[in-house]
Amino acid sequence: MNTNQLSIVRQDIQSYIDKGLMYGANIIIAQKGQIVMRESFGTVDGSRPMTADDLFLTMSLSKSFTAVLVLNAIEKGLFSLNTPVAQLFPEFAQHDKQFISVYHLLCHQAGMYGKLIPPSPMTIEEAGDMNKWFEAICQMPARFVAGEKAGYSPIAGFTVLAKILEKTDPKQRSFAQIAIDELFAPLGMTDSRFGNAKNDPRRVAVTHTPLMSKGQSTLSSVKETQDFLNGFANEGSVIAGGNAFCTIDDVFAFAENFRLNLQGQGVRILSPAMANYATQNHCGEMLNEVEGIEIFKNSPLSKNFQARFGLHGGYARGTGHVLTMCGYLASPNAFGGMGGASTYYLIDPKRELTVAFLSAGFIEGLGHLVRVAKMNDLIIGACE
Repeated sequence: MNTNQLSIVRQDIQSYIDKGLMYGANIIIAQKGQIVMRESFGTVDGSRPMTADDLFLTMSLSKSFTAVLVLNAIEKGLFSLNTPVAQLFPEFAQHDKQFISVYHLLCHQAGMYGKLIPPSPMTIEEAGDMNKWFEAICQMPARFVAGEKAGYSPIAGFTVLAKILEKTDPKQRSFAQIAIDELFAPLGMTDSRFGNAKNDPRRVAVTHTPLMSKGQSTLSSVKETQDFLNGFANEGSVIAGGNAFCTIDDVFAFAENFRLNLQGQGVRILSPAMANYATQNHCGEMLNEVEGIEIFKNSPLSKNFQARFGLHGGYARGTGHVLTMCGYLASPNAFGGMGGASTYYLIDPKRELTVAFLSAGFIEGLGHLVRVAKMNDLIIGACE
């Protein structure tokens, strides 16, 4: 890789710190399995320096872990992409949801509840209770007819997928234990888990820099967003779509093994056939019907924002001059996963490129997506 271009990547990351937009970050970049950059920048929260051992709330990057577990279970014959949720949970069929399938849930075409805040009758204090979420979801109508639209569901859709994993597990394990046994442990992701102790000294809290604290937030205020996300991330809470904790090395281990699985290499979590099918764009030119997150809806970029969801808990590049997390220069078969305001991984199979990124200090709304797309274009520009 071009070393001069990699120095520009470093400068770009540092610029976000220097401008007061974030506190710090960890990044790993590898090509053909060889790490060309593994660096820590800035601080955790304006105080102690960032280290590679820090544990981050990965936000919606967590969806990739859950999705891969679902795809792995499908390859074991436990259910299929077309299995209706109501076949496993008859109570889910209420309010015309009987035709929603595993496939619809994976690519956000199920019309599931689109907000972060738990639906009635749940309370904020119950936000980390997966079972309470599922009970509430069963009582709700879908936002649209399954398969007709794409609409991002931050928590609800992947909660249903986690319940399916528990329901069909021959060993009757909890979702959190399935994640450890079937994914984290086989890949050596020894620091990864869903939920984490509040007092863990390595835990990076959800924060905003003073500058970013002045802007619009996902919830009614920056403080409410911080309190909510830090609360549902605590030990004992399980949010299959959003509260996995990882180090930068663990995210890289996951992403690099995913790249290898495309070729039938690495620790076999997915077959090459499944890995390649899952990471395509399964939404065509559908727009992402973001319903419940005002900070996204209010952005001019959201007006013609294509969904580009795969089945892997993330996004596919595809073709055309379309804003995606992969950037504009990525190969058509590139894909990745992204966590709100702070995290992402990218895989460009053609270039044999893997990137993992975790940051401290939230950049909310589509600002994080724009940052990630730009960063990936800079990184891809270093590939020779």
